[in-house]
Amino acid sequence: AMAEVVDKLGLLPDVTREENGAPTPDSQARLEALGRAMAGTISVSGKERTPHLDLIEVRYTGPDPRVGARLVDQVKNTYIERTQKRIRALLENKKSWYVTRLTEGAQRLTGAQKDLSIL
Repeated sequence: AMAEVVDKLGLLPDVTREENGAPTPDSQARLEALGRAMAGTISVSGKERTPHLDLIEVRYTGPDPRVGARLVDQVKNTYIERTQKRIRALLENKKSWYVTRLTEGAQRLTGAQKDLSIL
């Protein structure tokens, strides 16, 4: 995750990329190395976790306050983006279940409407 944060902040401006936009293996290794180094300046703690809410606290303890605010914001944004992707994947995997329930409900409604018309 920290390599992703470093990449999004543009802390390594000479990152080379594949055609699909992903960093090349060498660039990815450099991003990961810098991410590991910066991880020591960040602490993330969970304050509250419920089924509908994650409340986290991100603190920067490094020497450069100019980088700190941007780094904290990007760590939070990356956490949110990854959580959204995880939820989206979960819901997409459940789509067939919901479609089946919708189809069954529509059939029951159609049957009830026919019965009502008969009455």
